[in-house]
Amino acid sequence: TVDNSNKTTTDSEFNCLEQLWLKLFDGRDERLVLSVILFTFVEVAYVIPSFLYLLCNYISFFDCYKIQPPPLPSTSAPNASVVWKCVKNLIIMSLTGCIQLYFLVQPVLHMAGVQTSTVPFPSFPKFAMQFLAIAVISDAYLYWIHRLEHKWYKFYARIHSVHHENYPLFGFTGLYQHPVDAVILNLVSILVPILYSLTIGDLHVVVYVAVVIFQAF
Repeated sequence: TVDNSNKTTTDSEFNCLEQLWLKLFDGRDERLVLSVILFTFVEVAYVIPSFLYLLCNYISFFDCYKIQPPPLPSTSAPNASVVWKCVKNLIIMSLTGCIQLYFLVQPVLHMAGVQTSTVPFPSFPKFAMQFLAIAVISDAYLYWIHRLEHKWYKFYARIHSVHHENYPLFGFTGLYQHPVDAVILNLVSILVPILYSLTIGDLHVVVYVAVVIFQAF
C-alpha cells in the first residue's frame, strides 16, 4: 500500500489534481488503484467517441461529411444486431484482456522507472514535450504494425480480418477485433512509454493517460 498522508497534509504546493492523485493511492494497493485508473480512462476515452460517431450515422446533417459516397454499404446506418455484435465484443475484450493487462503492467512500469503514485506532475513544458514524443512514436508504431498485419497474409486471414468484417462502418467497428489483435495493440500502447522511460527517463504515467485520451478522440 501507498502512504501519502504526510504529503497531503504538509506539501501545500501541490495543486488540486495532484492532491486528488495522492488521495486515490493513499492507504490502498498501488497496483490495484493504477489498474482501475488506466482501465477507466482508456475505456471511457474509446467508448465515448465511438458512441458519438455512431450517433452521427443517424443524423442526416453529417451525411455530407462521409468520405465514401452512396450507395456504398459503409454510408448507411448500421442495424441493431451489428451494433450489439461490436459492443459485445468490446465488453468481452475489455473484461477478459485489457483489465488484466493493466494489472500485470504496473510492476513493469515501476522497473522501467515510470512514476505512478508520486507527485508533482511534470511541468507544462515538460508534459507537452513528453506528450508529443509519445504520441508521435505510438502513432508511427501502430501504423507500421497495422501495415504489417495487412501484408502478412496468413495473419490477416486468420486474425486481423475480424477487424474489417463489419459493414456499414461506424464508431464501434474500429474497436471490433480478434483477441490476439487486441493484445498486440494494447501491448504496443504500453510499450512505448516504457521504452521512453528506459531510454530518456523521468516519465509520469499521467502523460501516457493523456496520450491515450487524445488518440481516442
